[in-house]
Order: sequence, then C-alpha cells, then structure tokens
Amino acid sequence: MAALKDEISPALVRQLAQEMATAWPDADRWRLTTGLGTALAPLELMARVDYVAGRLAAVLPESFADAATILWRALESPAFTGWMTLPCSTFITQRAPGVPERVARAHRFQHVSVRRIRPGPHTIDVQVNGRVLGSVTIDVTDAPDELPSLDPTVCPRLEPGERLVAGSAASR
Repeated sequence: MAALKDEISPALVRQLAQEMATAWPDADRWRLTTGLGTALAPLELMARVDYVAGRLAAVLPESFADAATILWRALESPAFTGWMTLPCSTFITQRAPGVPERVARAHRFQHVSVRRIRPGPHTIDVQVNGRVLGSVTIDVTDAPDELPSLDPTVCPRLEPGERLVAGSAASR
C-alpha cells in the first residue's frame, strides 16, 4: 500500500497545472511542474502540500483577489477535486491573512438542530488533520421576512477578470 504522502505526487500537480491552465490560459505550467519528482521525494504529506502551495504562489498573480478568482474559476471543472484542492486551500490560508473578504449573500437555513443559532458574530474554523488552517468570523442576523433577489449586483458571479468583494476575514 502506498504512503498517504504519495497522494501529493508529480502526476497530481501536473493534473492541477492542467486545471489551472484551463481556468487561466496564462498559467505557467512548466514553472508549477518542473523538478517535482526530486523536490517532493523526501517530503512528508503536509510538507508536500506546503511546497506545492509555494509553487502556486509563484505562478498565480501577485494580487490575492486575482489569484482567488482564478482558483474560483478552476472549481467549475469537475476534475478539480480531491487531493489537488489541498495545496490550493493551503495557498489561500497562507496568502489571505489580512486580505479582506466579504460574502454578500443572504441564506435562509432551515433549523434542524436542538441548538439555537443566536444572532451575532460566529467564528468558523477550517481544520485539516486537527490543525486549524484558518478562520472567518461571520455575523448572523435574524432572517428577514423576504430574502433579497439574486440580483447580480448583490450576488455577483465571478467572471474572468473580475475581483472578489472586500470585507473582513481572519486567519490563524
């Protein structure tokens, strides 16, 4: 049985490079994939993930908003899934601290728990293998009588060249 660390392999990164090139034709696939066999061989799983995230940082645009837009676009591909998303999420948590983000969407949740969700700030942590990689604080409000329409100016769909909307986010 192969070691778990081998899930982050040169073949997986080549597949990730292909997905990045589909989402962003200017992606430097060669810079992302060259020399991976030797570089990844001595590394354990999370060190491999960090290494590939570093390669992503070198390839993606300097602007976090532009880089996040490209990754968002890559999510549209059904092949962009599984282990290849781990270096991408690590890139986001390493690069995003201090970068404001705002989600401008209202959602109504059907309450199916014995717990009460009270209005006010709530922190959501993203954990991988027991390690908190990032967190974001959201403000829960009482549900309005009507949800806002899905007006594109309120809930925009990111298109090529568009940026994420600014707001607040935190990372640990």
